[in-house]
Amino acid sequence: MKDICMFDQNNQEHEFFNDEQEIEISDLSEEYKPGKERHDAATNARKISLGSRYTPLQRRRRMIVTGAIMLVVLSVFLVSVFPVQTLLTNLLPSNKKQVLSGDNLFYFPEFPSWGAFTLDGQPLKSAPATDSGPPIAITRGTHVLQWRGEPFAPLQCELTVPPVISQLQKDCIVRPGGANEYTKDAWIITFPSSPSLEQLPSSEQTALKQVLQGLLDKLESSETVQVGEQYSYRQNGQIFTAKQPLQATQRFVLDTDISTYGECRGPRFGTDCTNGGRDDCRLVCTLNWPTRVGDASMLGWHVAAVARQNWEYTPQDKQVSRAGINTLGDQYLVTFQLTREHNQWHATFHPQGASPFDDPNCIGLVGMLTSLGEYQELVETQQRITWSFSSSGNRASGCLATGSVQGGTSLQLPASSGSNVYLLYRFDQLQAASEPAHLLWPILPFADKHVQDVAVQIANHAVFVS
Repeated sequence: MKDICMFDQNNQEHEFFNDEQEIEISDLSEEYKPGKERHDAATNARKISLGSRYTPLQRRRRMIVTGAIMLVVLSVFLVSVFPVQTLLTNLLPSNKKQVLSGDNLFYFPEFPSWGAFTLDGQPLKSAPATDSGPPIAITRGTHVLQWRGEPFAPLQCELTVPPVISQLQKDCIVRPGGANEYTKDAWIITFPSSPSLEQLPSSEQTALKQVLQGLLDKLESSETVQVGEQYSYRQNGQIFTAKQPLQATQRFVLDTDISTYGECRGPRFGTDCTNGGRDDCRLVCTLNWPTRVGDASMLGWHVAAVARQNWEYTPQDKQVSRAGINTLGDQYLVTFQLTREHNQWHATFHPQGASPFDDPNCIGLVGMLTSLGEYQELVETQQRITWSFSSSGNRASGCLATGSVQGGTSLQLPASSGSNVYLLYRFDQLQAASEPAHLLWPILPFADKHVQDVAVQIANHAVFVS
């Protein structure tokens, strides 16, 4: 700090020599203070510090707090201004997918994965099925869409963009309905005909039938019909009561005979034995099976076929009973996942839980419980019932439906009965296999102790649950 000069009333100069942090101020001398009592000027001198009252650390903290308050105020002001909001929205990254829209967006049918589509002779890099990815855009005009996949005959149709409704056999069939997370509106393409036994050479037809029947043969099993148990050869056929122990053998037989009218029972994809009323699944029909992007386990050809559930009851003394021996069982739709490697067919059922169509043993029971309202909801309490369906390694022992009453049941169940609601479909007959089930549906036959034990065994040793 510079030295400070001051002047008194007589214009006399007085100099003060101070350090950088302090100055000293003294009262005026007595001669300049009329009417006041004189005092020693030295005793009235006061020192005033010019230094900061805060330490360096405190000054830094104060600056940070002040700056933060100013930044918050500025941010609130900027965000409240609409053009700035728009700018920030455009600049900041977003995880939201772009939703496509237009009259030229298409999804393709779920054909065997080893085949390929071409458009006007040029291979398509992408031919997504519904929900497996974003649709592809096709230029306006008329195009030839073709699919080739060994060993099927080539399939093709004419595709007009934007689509027009046409009944011509050569035209691709299109329908709206492709809206999903990728697009607001897309068309779904269907060929006039889909891969089936009809598109295969006779030798390949025979080979595929053998592979499918071989998989169904693995489900063949036998069980003893106890004296007094009821049994039938068909779901709604004549009911018999065993007067002696019987050996019940269950087989599932592939049905490819289209000379008669199809009468599939249980859950279906359309009328009779078709996939939506178009293709007869007795000739193996193609399904648009839901798949996930990048899931290699779902590659292949997803199909439905028709199988008959056949029962044969034979006295255990080996004397064949003639009653019902030639009776054909009911027709049911069964789904398969087919693959082809080294020119050979391979067939499997879909993984557990994928659909009830992959366990032929339970399809009859699934159809029964889902078609009758009393098994879907308790009328008095309006409580919904959810079901799971289980088969053991011995399919002939029956299909077990395990029910869960949402929110619990209002019935007063005995403490010893447990809470398992078991219905057992055994020898084509439905019965209550637990006390809670008997209390909920008293109209059903109540299984004896042996059959209740069978139900528990299936529940504890299930090999397939849907």
